[in-house]
Amino acid sequence: EPWQDQFQALRLGDNRATTSGAKAGHQRSGSGLPSMAGGGAIDFVVTLGGDGTVLWVSSLFPKGVPPVLSFAMGTLGFLTSFPFSSHELHLRKMIQGNQFLSLRTRMRCKLYSYRNTTKENNDNSSSSMNANGSGSSSNGASGKVGRLSTSSHEELVGTYVVLNEVSVNRGPSSNLVDIDLFCDGIPVTKVQADGVLVSTPTGSTAYSLAAGGSVVHPAVSAMLLTPICPHSLSFRPLLFPDAVTLQLQIPHISQANRGSQRGSCLVSFDGKHKYEMGPGDCVTIQMSPHPLPSVVHRTDTEDWFQSLKDGLHWNRPNEEMRKPKEQDALLAKSFSKKASSHL
Repeated sequence: EPWQDQFQALRLGDNRATTSGAKAGHQRSGSGLPSMAGGGAIDFVVTLGGDGTVLWVSSLFPKGVPPVLSFAMGTLGFLTSFPFSSHELHLRKMIQGNQFLSLRTRMRCKLYSYRNTTKENNDNSSSSMNANGSGSSSNGASGKVGRLSTSSHEELVGTYVVLNEVSVNRGPSSNLVDIDLFCDGIPVTKVQADGVLVSTPTGSTAYSLAAGGSVVHPAVSAMLLTPICPHSLSFRPLLFPDAVTLQLQIPHISQANRGSQRGSCLVSFDGKHKYEMGPGDCVTIQMSPHPLPSVVHRTDTEDWFQSLKDGLHWNRPNEEMRKPKEQDALLAKSFSKKASSHL
């Protein structure tokens, strides 16, 4: 195919592309792209699948991400706005550099583990030296006095960049969990729920939406905090500005309750990298300086609303009422099946 030869020969941009002609809220694809292990620059990434494929691509680039051209071949397509049936046309446009980008914000999360370390210290402060150089203690006993000291510190487990959300939840336990929430080091509240989600605007149509969170336009630079089945019905979802640092910490509990299921949680990042958090463990969440540039089909607003209509059937009841009677008859026929004899 001629377009395949052109795809192999040409490169996106030529280090001369700029963003001067970009529309508001968009960015033209250009230079400054990541490089492969062999040294060659990655011009752009093509995904064939659903939103999970885009999430996997995001995890491959913790820092700078090349433009991502996503073709819809999965079940849901909130991030895949290009139909595969016209992939040749869109690949040609991508090679020519005539595509616009929507910058999808990501979050950088750091997981810390709280550790208590006990060690024995040798205290020689009470010992004195005799004239012959032999050591004797003040109580007449010769030797060293051993004392136990306990020190606490936080150890960095790992750093993760997420495109959808970070989830801290009760895991397999049936009990509520207690989670302390801090914003820029200021105590905000104690979460008593099945868990809590911190999402990006891109993740607002994922787990957060199922938990009752708001749907947020991807151009809004914010972090969404959504409780999962909270104990208090007054605990509603919140939006935080992108400049703050959020911290979710498992409260410190006594040694007697340390084995309780309520003192542990599971944390996951975009549904992967699951770890068990114990008392004192925490995760800090900041907005990442490296967004994911997603190639848009028309504009980011048009693509977003179209994905809501196609994926969620958003505000479809009024449209269903205007359907032709023939379609209503077919719909009624599909529900006219007999009930199971076991009922």
